[in-house]
Amino acid sequence: MSAPQAGSGLPDQQDEQPANAIVPLAILRTLQKLDHIDQVGLEEYAEEVAPRRLGASPTVSAQIDRYAALARSGERVDCDEVLQLFRLVGRRKDAELAFSEAGRIAAEEILKQTSAAARFVHKAGQVVARRRVNTALAIRLAGRLLGVTMSIDETDGAVAVANGPLMESASDGKQCGFFGAALAELLRRCTDFEGAMIHNKCRARGDGVCSWQSRSTSG
Repeated sequence: MSAPQAGSGLPDQQDEQPANAIVPLAILRTLQKLDHIDQVGLEEYAEEVAPRRLGASPTVSAQIDRYAALARSGERVDCDEVLQLFRLVGRRKDAELAFSEAGRIAAEEILKQTSAAARFVHKAGQVVARRRVNTALAIRLAGRLLGVTMSIDETDGAVAVANGPLMESASDGKQCGFFGAALAELLRRCTDFEGAMIHNKCRARGDGVCSWQSRSTSG
């Protein structure tokens, strides 16, 4: 795949590859979804409007193909690429919506890549054993996808802490919505969790790390 076009606003490919490719893949798929132009009645304006919508550009489509291929092969990408995308989305008026949707897409994508054996255990077996395995699966996937350390117990629920390189763009805290949405989606799909991940500590607010605490709506 050729490098992104100059001036596109998208990150260039780098040599180091420490971040999960699913993260930038989910971000660009979200931009593509949000910036889709409804062709009904807009045909005559499509050429004028499309360049203003990054998600509708051919460059984004090419990068989506690239990240999808990397994700399928288990390869990783340089964190600087992801940080540039975080900053790019953070400048949008719909940044909060974009990060939340991207987080959900990322969780869904990594679950699709989970082994057949893990999916089988998730659906079958004794209740206690299934709960234990599903909890371990959510913790493992949070680490694989986000580099987040998460613990889950019956007293405190789920507690997640992120202090890795992907948090370097946390100066305004906007991209933290991506992490919170991804964690909540992983918990919903892996366990019987119903609720949200509350961002109780944030580097943008002066805390040393970003952390989330589950808040259940099901009791």
